[in-house]
Amino acid sequence: MPTFVAIEQPAPRSVVQSQSSAGSSGVTGWILAVLQVVEEKLEKRRGRLMLLEMTDAQLKDIGISRAEADDEASKPVWS
Repeated sequence: MPTFVAIEQPAPRSVVQSQSSAGSSGVTGWILAVLQVVEEKLEKRRGRLMLLEMTDAQLKDIGISRAEADDEASKPVWS
């Protein structure tokens, strides 16, 4: 009867970070570059959405008005 061994894997960091150490060229490099841009844009979007969740006092602490936070959060993902 076969024995199965569980292999623990580290938590994924990001698609690009986990692939970048393997080296990249050609199509693989191009795909990784596109994934990097998408990942950066999504991270920026998450940060913008976090501004909407902050209270006016928290926004004041970081030097942003509610109107500026609303303007920033309303920007499209690609900007």
